[in-house]
Amino acid sequence: MQETSDEDLFLAFQKRRDIASLSRLFSRRADELLRLAVFLSPRPTDAEDLLQATFLSAIARAETYREGFRVMSWLCGILTNHARMLR
Repeated sequence: MQETSDEDLFLAFQKRRDIASLSRLFSRRADELLRLAVFLSPRPTDAEDLLQATFLSAIARAETYREGFRVMSWLCGILTNHARMLR
């Protein structure tokens, strides 16, 4: 059985507000995003806050995600913008 893509998981949340799909995406990608947050954070203690802010922004602005784009690229962009504002 083929694993559901990140993009399909986020689209399920975007279109149907499927919380289980969003949860799967978070579980799958949180560690990777946290590593990026640690790298971009002015202080290591800010990394978890950046991760949380990234997913809250993704939830609030789900309609801005465009099908056909990599969801991880979109999430990394959101995280980078939050880190920039924090600095």
